[in-house]
Amino acid sequence: WARYQGCTGALTDSGTRLDLVSSLPDPETRVDRTQGCPHSAVELWTLGGGDHFPLLLPAFGIIVHAFFEAHPKPSR
Repeated sequence: WARYQGCTGALTDSGTRLDLVSSLPDPETRVDRTQGCPHSAVELWTLGGGDHFPLLLPAFGIIVHAFFEAHPKPSR
């Protein structure tokens, strides 16, 4: 996605952690961001310590919606 969005920077740890999986204690999801994206935000969310198909918290949809709301699709 970074290449598609024309990002020129590296993928770096944002320091943000999200609590998305109900069966794991503490915020388990690491958020990495690609720098230098002129048109959009590109993030990689990595679930740590969970199953391949985790049981997500009901708040997952709210968090994803907030990301898309904060980063609307650019008009080209």
